[in-house]
Amino acid sequence: MIKGKLNFEDFQKFNYILYDQYLFRNLLDIYESEKVKYKVLAINVFKEKRIAPIVIRIDSMSPALLQDYYENIYLTEQTEYLNKFDQMALVQNLIKTDLELDELAEQLTKLMLINKNTLFRFYDPRVLVHLYMSRDHQVLNPDIGRWLKRYRSIFEIWSFDLMGHSFELNALDLSLEKSAPKSRLQLKNFDQINSNIKEFSRENTDFQALMDFMEKQYLVFEVRND
Repeated sequence: MIKGKLNFEDFQKFNYILYDQYLFRNLLDIYESEKVKYKVLAINVFKEKRIAPIVIRIDSMSPALLQDYYENIYLTEQTEYLNKFDQMALVQNLIKTDLELDELAEQLTKLMLINKNTLFRFYDPRVLVHLYMSRDHQVLNPDIGRWLKRYRSIFEIWSFDLMGHSFELNALDLSLEKSAPKSRLQLKNFDQINSNIKEFSRENTDFQALMDFMEKQYLVFEVRND
């Protein structure tokens, strides 16, 4: 499901925020002073606390802070971008899950490795969108298939922000069914698709036109039963 920015009521249905700190202004001092519960992920990889991905427990914010965060950060703060495809909000990901903060942080960190050698920045909406666009297909690539199985087990609903819109994934949307249409999509295809979309979006900022263009990028990977 794709929609515009969430209203405050829908925003509060999620219990975690996940985003990449290096793209945005630093908010750690605010989280500390307001006693907001958070975990910085994979500090051993990123080395610096202020540039590593961070997951925040939304319901640890006071009501006043939550309202302020929604109005002045969620609705307004975004990347500086040259093309529409790079437009992302500071609140890149919203997660609804039953997991406690420590367990979620551990699982998110593990998901950063898609195999033993590849750092997978899945929390970047420009990566997640590939999984969203392929959600109705059984992806044949074994690395992606195994990763999807782990990913869908940690959340109920996941919403990510891209191009001024919220893309919502239900865990059950990610097809693992052998009867689903099949796709040969591989990790190495992500960068090429992104390059194509960025090239297209330099002169086309209409959201629907971009979505139509994106859908065409995945047709080449479909397995056809001729």
